[in-house]
Amino acid sequence: MILGICSLLSFGHALCRAMVPPLLPLLKTEFGISYAMSGLIPSVFFVSCALSLYPFGLISDRIGKKPVIVYGLLLLSLMSFFTGLTGNYGQLLLIRLLAGVATATYFAASIPFITDLFPKEERGVAIGVHESAKLLSYTLAYLLATQIAVSLGWRWPFFTCAILLIIFTAIFWRVMKERAEGTYEPRPESSKVEITIKKAFTQKSVLVLSVVSPVVALSYSVWDFIPLYLVDEHGFDLVLAGILVAALSVAGIFSKPLAGMLSDRFGRKPIMMLSVVLLSLSIFLLPVMGGHVPSITLVLLCFGFALEAYWPVMFAYLMDSLPPGVRTTAFGIFRSGELLMVGMGTFIFGFITDLTNFYTAFFIVASIIAISSTFIAITKM
Repeated sequence: MILGICSLLSFGHALCRAMVPPLLPLLKTEFGISYAMSGLIPSVFFVSCALSLYPFGLISDRIGKKPVIVYGLLLLSLMSFFTGLTGNYGQLLLIRLLAGVATATYFAASIPFITDLFPKEERGVAIGVHESAKLLSYTLAYLLATQIAVSLGWRWPFFTCAILLIIFTAIFWRVMKERAEGTYEPRPESSKVEITIKKAFTQKSVLVLSVVSPVVALSYSVWDFIPLYLVDEHGFDLVLAGILVAALSVAGIFSKPLAGMLSDRFGRKPIMMLSVVLLSLSIFLLPVMGGHVPSITLVLLCFGFALEAYWPVMFAYLMDSLPPGVRTTAFGIFRSGELLMVGMGTFIFGFITDLTNFYTAFFIVASIIAISSTFIAITKM
């Protein structure tokens, strides 16, 4: 029940931020903007989220994770509602920036919150299940948001997810109790917290993952542009594009808990290594498939499977490496790099596409991710 409620909140939170990518083709037309300006919509969200992670992580370690999560998600639901009311491109950017700040509360505190609830040998599966709920929301976003937008207009998907998030947050606030850190591992003395954080980030494996993970996160820049790629490059209609891109998240729903379970049994490193290699190959193959729907579907399934297999394993490894009492603060610092890369990468991906084409942008991202896999291979974990 505990994991189910946390997963429900994860679903609602992710739904509010998953609405933008499938609707980018409509937003691009609505506001008459370029690919780079389209990429700036998710970019401002992720950059503001990244810059807010550290302060919210620090606050969560001091006052508790539950209130930070609840008040932040109530703000996110409000920003989602305002997204549906926006009147111009400038307003849209401002509202998505504030939505990113609100999202940082959940990004910073959710995984440490889950970590406190489960012992080390069960964390991989627990985090995988929790993260799978996000992928379920992505699936519904791509399948339903496009349908709702075609029928009622692009604003209604944002109104819908705002209402759902308020309901889920109320359930979480009413039912969930926060477990004190240190239940399964000793918590450091408050006077040693800063030293403990510094010590955690001097571990070679943590440093390597702090480089590799932002590079892997570049994949989300590709993900955000796939609907635009399918609509503009191959002439697919919005609904078909949404159905195809849903394959990414459908594959991830299964890969997250599976990867977590396998990593609990066989170790974190081999699962991370395999997922990064498959991910780079999938991104490279995507533009090669042309407009052939079965081939695109297969590649997108591999893309989503590999990308979403990486995160629960990496999160579990990181939580294993960070001591109680500093996990939320340290995790906030760690995730800032990932989200900054997503934010900047989405804009840069659009900019490269404006200058060259989609194929060049795909190849550059695939090459960078392939190179990063060598860092995991040579690092002892």
